[in-house]
Amino acid sequence: MEHIELATRLHDLGRGVLSDAVTRAVNRGDLTVAPLPVRSATRVHTGRGRRSVDATVETAGVNAWLLDDDTAVALARGGILLRDPADGVFSAPTIARLAEARETTALLGYLKDADELVVAVLGPRPDATA
Repeated sequence: MEHIELATRLHDLGRGVLSDAVTRAVNRGDLTVAPLPVRSATRVHTGRGRRSVDATVETAGVNAWLLDDDTAVALARGGILLRDPADGVFSAPTIARLAEARETTALLGYLKDADELVVAVLGPRPDATA
């Protein structure tokens, strides 16, 4: 699997089944989360599907499960979060930014951890291949 495909898979898992598994594991008391500062852009539809960014909002205390010190999975399908080394605030990257920010071995490690958690919490996925 190519590097960008690994980043795409992790990004998709973070917005779906991985976030669901983390949320369920936290609710059962199997995982603990850390309240993280998160920065996000607010978007307004300006007609015909175009978007414009009105402002950047920073929120303290977004619950997320840390994959490592600089990478997390937000609850409630919040996706993958990366820490900005300049100020320590997390934000949701694009797939390209995620691929750029993490080495192949790191992405493979995150995917392994994600798959193990999903199977442990939700059971084997029908689309998983052996």
